[in-house]
Amino acid sequence: KTLGKAAYDQTWTYSLGPAALFLKTTGKVKVNDVADMTGDEAKQVVDYLIERKKAGQFRTLHKAFEEQVQLLLEGTGRDSASRFVSRLQQQLAPLLEHTQQVLTKLEAYKEPAELTLQAHGDHFERTLQQSVLEAAARMQETSRQFEQAIRDRLTKALEELERKGTAAISVMLEGFQAISESYQKEAHSRLQAALEQGTNHLREKAAEIPRLFAAELDDYIRSNTEQVRGSIAELTEEHPSSSRAART
Repeated sequence: KTLGKAAYDQTWTYSLGPAALFLKTTGKVKVNDVADMTGDEAKQVVDYLIERKKAGQFRTLHKAFEEQVQLLLEGTGRDSASRFVSRLQQQLAPLLEHTQQVLTKLEAYKEPAELTLQAHGDHFERTLQQSVLEAAARMQETSRQFEQAIRDRLTKALEELERKGTAAISVMLEGFQAISESYQKEAHSRLQAALEQGTNHLREKAAEIPRLFAAELDDYIRSNTEQVRGSIAELTEEHPSSSRAART
C-alpha cells in the first residue's frame, strides 16, 4: 500500500526502535526488549530494513527535521502546508505571548536588579577587601608565631645538643683518662720487668767475666809456655855443645 511512498529516518537511533516494535508486534521477529536488543535481534531488524529498501519500500531516507518538513510540503501541497503553519502558529501563539510577558517583566525588573546588583557588588567588594586585609593580618600573625616557635625549638635543640655534647665530652675524657692510666700502669710494669730482666742479664754477664778472664789467662799462659818451650828446644837443637856445657 505504501510501496514507494514512505519516508524513513536513516539515523539508526531513531529508525531501529520503531522497526523492531513493528516486527515484534507482527510476530516476524522475536524481540524480548525493544529498548535493549541483543546483537542477534538487532541484526534481524537491520536485515529486514535493508530488504525493504532494496524492494523499493522507501521513497527516501531523511536525516534532518527540515527534510521532513520539505517532504511534508511536497506530499500534501501548499494548502496542507498552510494549514500546518496556521495550526503551528495557533499552538505557538500562547507560548509567544507568555514569552513576551516574561520579557516585559524582566525589562521592568532590569533597572532595580542592576541597582541591587551594583549595591551587592559594592558590598561584596568591601567585604572582600576587608576579608583580604583580615586574612593578611592573620597570616602575618601566624607567620610570626610560627617563626617564634621555630626559634624556640632551635634554642631548645641547641641547648640539648650542647648539654649532650658536654656530657659526651666528659665521658670521653674519663675514658681517655682511664685508658691513659691503664697504659701507664702497663708501661710501668713492662719497664720494671725489662729493667729486672736487664739487671739479671748484667749480673749473669758480670758473673761470667771473671771465669772467662781466668780461662783466657790460662789459655794465654799455656800458649806462651808452649812457645817458650818450643823456642828452647829449637835453640838446643841448633847449639847442642852449648847445651851440654851448660848442663855440665
